[in-house]
Amino acid sequence: MKKLFTIVVLLACFIGANAETKTDYSVDYSKYTGFPWFVMGYCPEWVDGIMTDLGGLYEYATEENEFSTGETTTTNNGTVYYRLEKQPGDDGNIGLWHQYFIGDGFSTESDQDYTVTVLVKSTKEVTCNLQFGNWGNFVEQNVTIPESSDFEEVVWEVKGCKQNGGSFMVIQPNSDAVIEWKSLTVTHEAGEEQPITWINMIKNGDASAEWANPDAYVADGAYQGEGAEEICAYSKEYGYNDNNPHAAFIKDGAFYTTTAIVDDQVTGDAVQWQNQFWINFPRALKEGEALKLTFKYKASENASASAQGHGVPGAYMNNLTSLDFTEEWQTYTNESFSPGAGQHSLAFNLGVNGQDQKEITFYFDDITLEYMELEEGYFAAAINTDNAEAKYDFTNSIKFEYSDADAAYVAVVGGESEDEWVNQVMIATARGNDKGFKANTIKVSGTIVNDPDVWLPYEAAAQSKIALPVRGQWQISISEATDDESSQINFIKLVGDPDLEPVDIITNESELVTNATDKNGAADWNNQFWIMANRAFLGTEQTVLEFQYCIESDDEVEAKVDLQAHKTPGSYVGNNGSLTFTNQWQDYKEDFNPGADVQSMAFNMACEEIGYKYKIRNVKWYLKDEALNADDQTYENFINAEGQENFYVKVDGGTTYRYDQQPEGVDGDANGDGGVDVGDIDTVIEHIGGEYDEKVDVNNDGDIDVGDIDYIIERI
Repeated sequence: MKKLFTIVVLLACFIGANAETKTDYSVDYSKYTGFPWFVMGYCPEWVDGIMTDLGGLYEYATEENEFSTGETTTTNNGTVYYRLEKQPGDDGNIGLWHQYFIGDGFSTESDQDYTVTVLVKSTKEVTCNLQFGNWGNFVEQNVTIPESSDFEEVVWEVKGCKQNGGSFMVIQPNSDAVIEWKSLTVTHEAGEEQPITWINMIKNGDASAEWANPDAYVADGAYQGEGAEEICAYSKEYGYNDNNPHAAFIKDGAFYTTTAIVDDQVTGDAVQWQNQFWINFPRALKEGEALKLTFKYKASENASASAQGHGVPGAYMNNLTSLDFTEEWQTYTNESFSPGAGQHSLAFNLGVNGQDQKEITFYFDDITLEYMELEEGYFAAAINTDNAEAKYDFTNSIKFEYSDADAAYVAVVGGESEDEWVNQVMIATARGNDKGFKANTIKVSGTIVNDPDVWLPYEAAAQSKIALPVRGQWQISISEATDDESSQINFIKLVGDPDLEPVDIITNESELVTNATDKNGAADWNNQFWIMANRAFLGTEQTVLEFQYCIESDDEVEAKVDLQAHKTPGSYVGNNGSLTFTNQWQDYKEDFNPGADVQSMAFNMACEEIGYKYKIRNVKWYLKDEALNADDQTYENFINAEGQENFYVKVDGGTTYRYDQQPEGVDGDANGDGGVDVGDIDTVIEHIGGEYDEKVDVNNDGDIDVGDIDYIIERI
C-alpha cells in the first residue's frame, strides 16, 4: 500500500454570480426559400418566408405516385418533393403524428440548460415532443404551442443538455393543427470564466505560400503523401484526380475550386457532393473542445453550399450549416465551433440547388481555427447526483498535487460531513474554461472499489463522468505511465455510505416468446422485444448481458435480428449489431458499456419476410468485475430474478406492452394488432390457399376461408 500525500478539497456547486445571456443559435426562416434541413419523410413548406407544416395532413416523396395531389414543394437545396395525400391506416384513420427539424447545425454543451424562444402561431393549442441534441444523445420533453391567430413569442426551457457539439431540434406534433414558424433563438446563461488566450492551429490559412507537397491527396479514407494532414484546404472536382480530394488550387493569395458539370451517371442527392471544398485541420478534434473558426469566402456568381463535419476529407460525420456565396468577400465567424469526436475537416457541398450543372468558381481565404491555451495538469470537479440541483463547478476545479515520495498525483473530493459527500467526479488534464475541461477528461476502465490496492487503467475520453461506488469523501490518486506500467488510478473512501457488498449473479429463467408477424413491407422494428434494466445507465458502467435464444420450428431456419440500444422501450439511441436466430438454442454473452441514459436492449424481429416465433430465456444482466464474475458474483444485477417486469414486446407495429401485461387475444383480430378492422380481412385474404396459421383462423373451423372474413365483418 502506498503512503500518499493528500490535499483535501471541498467542492462547491454553484453558477457564477456574473452570469450573462449568450446566444447560441438564431434562425430567421424568411432567409430560406424552402426547407433547409434533412427531410424525415415529412417536408414543411414555405409560404412568403414562413415555414408551415399544413397540419401534418400530407406525406412527401421525391417520386410521384397515385396519391399525389399534383402539387410540389422545393427544399432550400433544390430537391423537389411531391405532396401526397395521407392514407388511412387499418383503423380507417389518418395518422396525425409527424416530425421535422426546426433547427440544425448549432453547438451545445453537455449539462447546460438552454432557453428556446420561437415566434410561432397555431390554429390549435398543441403539445409536441421536442428532441434537442443529436442522434442517440438528445433531451426529449413535451412543449406547448398555444392557439393564436397571430405570431406569438413562446419560450421553452430545455434542462440538462446531453450533447457536446453539433445539435439539432426536431418537433413532433400529433395534431392536425397548422403550425407556422417565423423565427427561433437558442440562448443560455453563461457564468464568468477566466480570460483565455487563443492560438491558431492552421498553417498557410492565408494562401500566402504554395504547398510544400502539392501532390498530396486523400484516398481510401486516409491522407496520402508527406505533410498531407497539415494541408488546410482540399478540393474535389467531378472527374478529376479519380474523384479524390487533393490540395486545393491557389491563385492570387486565395484557395479556389471550379466545379465540373456532373453527368447523368450520378443521381439523387449524390450530385450535391461530387464537387466539394474542405477546410482541413492538422489534427483530429476532440468532442466538444472549444474552438473559434473564421474564414473568408466568395464565388464567381451567387451560389450556395451545405456544410458537413468530416473525419478525413470524404469521411462524412454529420450535417452542419449552409453558406450563401456572393461575388463579394464575406467573413464567416463561429466563436463556439464545437466538433464531434474525431472531426478532421469541414466539407462544403458545392452541387446544391442545381449547381451540379454549372461551372462556378468558389474562393476561400484567411482560414483560422483557434484553440484555447489551458492550464495543464490533473483537475477534479465532483457532485452528488442525488441533489437534482447540483452542477459542476469547473472554474474552481481542484488541482491534484504531486508527491515525489509516492510518485502519484493526489486529491480528495467531497467533505467530511454528509451534506458535502459526492458520488460522481470528472477528472481532466486541462482547465481554464468549461468546454476545455470537458474536452480533456479521462475515463476509467474496470470497476471502481474502495481499496488502496486496486489500481485501474484510464484513458483520455471527452465528456466522461466517473461514478463513485457510494456517496462519500474520496481520495483519488493518479499514477502516470512509466516504461514498466501504464497510467493507473486509485480510489479510497475516507468517509461515507457503507461499501457495496458482492451479490450472486441472478438468472431470470422466464421463457419469453415473441410471435412476430410477417413483414409485408413494414419496418424492421414492426415486431420488437426488449430487455429492460432496472435503472438507466450513467455511461460509466461496463456490463455483461447473457441469454439463450432460438426460433421455435421443426424446420432448419435462420433469421437475422438486429439489436439496438434504447432508453425506455421505443426511445432509440443506437445500433448494437445483430444476431442470427436458428431453431437450435444458442448462447449470447457480451460485455459492453450501454452508454449514458440507455436502459434497454431492443431486438428488431421484422428483419425477415416471415414472422417467426422467437424465444429468449435465462437472461442475466450484471456489472462486470472479472474477479467477482469468475465466482458468479457481481456488485449489481440489472434485472430481477423472478417475474417479467424487465421484458417488453410489440407485435405488428401495435402497442408496446410489458411482457406480463399483454392483453388477451381479441376475438377476430387476425393480424394481432389489438383491434378488429379491415386490416384483419386483408390478412385472411393473404393466407387463403397458403400455409395454415391458427391465429388467422379466427372462427376456429380448421380452415382459412371466406368464413373467417364473415366472422371478422360481424365484429367490426
